[in-house]
Amino acid sequence: MRTAIGLGGHYSDWWKKNWQGGGIDGIDLFMCPYDATHLPHKDLQLATRYSVVRPRNMSDLEEVHEMKKQEAMKDSFKHKCMKLINEHERDNGFTYDNYILARFDTVYINASDRFHVISDDAVLFDMHPEVLADMDMTKRGKVLRTLFGDKVQDYANLVHQPAHEIVFFIPSVVRVSRTNLLNYYTFNRRTIFSDRERYEQTLEQVKSLKSMAREKGVDAKIYLLEGSSLTFSEMAELSEYCDIVLFNRDRIGDYHANKNKNKALYELYVVDKMLELVQRFSWCFKAGGRYSVPKGFNLAQYLAPEIAMKIIPAELSFSGKPIAECVIYSVPRSVAGVYQQFLQDMMKLLTYDPSIAIENVFHDELLKVTTIKRLKTCDVLGSDGIYGCHKVL
Repeated sequence: MRTAIGLGGHYSDWWKKNWQGGGIDGIDLFMCPYDATHLPHKDLQLATRYSVVRPRNMSDLEEVHEMKKQEAMKDSFKHKCMKLINEHERDNGFTYDNYILARFDTVYINASDRFHVISDDAVLFDMHPEVLADMDMTKRGKVLRTLFGDKVQDYANLVHQPAHEIVFFIPSVVRVSRTNLLNYYTFNRRTIFSDRERYEQTLEQVKSLKSMAREKGVDAKIYLLEGSSLTFSEMAELSEYCDIVLFNRDRIGDYHANKNKNKALYELYVVDKMLELVQRFSWCFKAGGRYSVPKGFNLAQYLAPEIAMKIIPAELSFSGKPIAECVIYSVPRSVAGVYQQFLQDMMKLLTYDPSIAIENVFHDELLKVTTIKRLKTCDVLGSDGIYGCHKVL
């Protein structure tokens, strides 16, 4: 199936909500067909620009005339688009199944540079469409900074972070691979949930953490460490509740998130990398698995002088041995160095043997290097990604 993307214009509702700026003195129109994978067809483009003149003293009749003039220009441009598409169809021996009228927005970075948002995951630089996931890192950095400031950044562009009493690290892969399967489960899948369900679970998680921090009156910073591609609208919604650090263009991070047969390596890797730049805190939390914290969450039990985590006794674990529950745990600043070295040692161990379950080695190996406050409950809730069952931990 092929879909032709047609007419576009600035000032979408999402843009009004998420970007405040000026300097837009005209309407830009852009046409570019997309194929079934929604990637722009770079050889088939058409663009134009015309000024918008609306003096404050314009009469009703003049305003109606101006609106009709704009509509006529749009129609004229649309006819040009359709003519170009038809010629392309004839020359290449195929037809498009349907046409969609797309809207996009104009952003001025400086006097000589601008880009257009032409879809939820693509922009137009100098009349050349580019998908964010494949974009040159310099351009990608410009786009993210312009749209989101420092709320969404690639890890490669991240700098040392300011001090906070509590920081939350949430390793996340919203869009998981459906072909590279895990090897320590008997199921032929990495998750039972769709990408949309995983996104909604992640959104609920960061909302609950933000709400909890406000309720407790604590100085908390929430970092979503994302290993897959997010759309602009997803970034905009998530960044209301957390800072997003993207690892999908980090070579090692991308491999662990999408190809490694042991998903725990991604969690270990991104938390280790963040601890290089986030060093001023009283406690850091690793909170993963898209598990939310309920109202009345027992934060105090985690604010201990040693690592605080739930330990599942041997009689209740699948392995018949005591294991650590890694869905959420806290690390005080005093043992952060020991903890980071432990993460690096665990990455070597799991690289050598990907079949190892992280819950086992966390219990067995962590106790060799530090003490643990054993919690009876995590006080979180969510749905298991493999089994799909709802859990209260």
